[in-house]
Amino acid sequence: MSAADPASRLSPAVSDTGSQLTAEPPSGAVAAPPAPTPSAPPAPTMTAASALPAPTMTAASAPTTTAPHPLPPDPLTPRRGPVHALVALARPKHWVKNVFVVALPSLLIGPVTPAAVRAVAAATGLFIAASVFVYVLNDLVDRERDRLHPVKRRRPIAAGEVSVRTACAALAVLAVLQGAGILLGGVDRYWPVAAYLALNVAYSFRLKHLPIVDVFAVAGGFVLRALEGCLAPGQTPSPWLLMCVFTLCLVLALGKRRRELSEAGGAHRPALAGYTTQLLDYMVVVSASLSVMIYVVHLFAPPSHAAAVALTLVTVPCAIFALFRYLQVVLVHGGGGDPVRLLLGDRVLIAVGLLWAVLIVLLPSPA
Repeated sequence: MSAADPASRLSPAVSDTGSQLTAEPPSGAVAAPPAPTPSAPPAPTMTAASALPAPTMTAASAPTTTAPHPLPPDPLTPRRGPVHALVALARPKHWVKNVFVVALPSLLIGPVTPAAVRAVAAATGLFIAASVFVYVLNDLVDRERDRLHPVKRRRPIAAGEVSVRTACAALAVLAVLQGAGILLGGVDRYWPVAAYLALNVAYSFRLKHLPIVDVFAVAGGFVLRALEGCLAPGQTPSPWLLMCVFTLCLVLALGKRRRELSEAGGAHRPALAGYTTQLLDYMVVVSASLSVMIYVVHLFAPPSHAAAVALTLVTVPCAIFALFRYLQVVLVHGGGGDPVRLLLGDRVLIAVGLLWAVLIVLLPSPA
């Protein structure tokens, strides 16, 4: 037996495991190492698809982990109940304005009698109801703008605590009460309440968007309150006292506009586009100076009759409005280089001048 015989004896064992893979080497030859079996190929480590960049690992496709900026905590939680929301809608804290403005002129002009107190109390109640009507109407009309304001968004209608239908029902009830009160008390004495309602309806829908006109409408509402305080007990109003109320309320309204302009800009109130802080500062100084001077005149002026009251109430505001318009053109619009051209070319100033001339002609002379 040759030396290759042991290998030949072992070759069947080897061929049993890989008879389909290798041929038995000839005798005396060095056997080559077995080739890897194709039946168990190694797992491919890369495919054509895997050669592409992994889409989930790219910076562009990776999901962002930055959370959106959180909203500030809602100051309305917990929400007000229906009754509490309706009370807040009526703004009872503001009712004190009617008490002071309606009652004060009566105390300053005429004697205080039980009949005068009852008449002034009735007038104050009517104006409180009228002011609630105005608050509801204003909040209803401005509910979308109020939602953009950091403070006014808490109002019941803007916050969704009082529905539009409920607000409309409240307006209808208040309108019926107002009409009944004016008719029962006498139109000759309580017509300023109806004028106040008409003025504020126009204010809510249009006048509040007109610079200078908006603050004059607000101040005019307080003059109507003061006028009612004189007419309810049957007293003759003092034109100088009413003009003092008008100029003082201009100071308050202009100060409010200045605060709104400096805090929230003009997004919430379109009329603020016609103002600047410098213009408002000048207007406040002019109004405050006029209020002091007019009050001094009131203290020493003799009693006035109806013609003097009417002439003062409709002509003095025209002069103040024309002054404010001139300041607006100079400080906001950059005009005023040619005063004659401004006075003859500005349509607002021309309209105010024509209105003043017509009133002077139509109203009876106080002499």
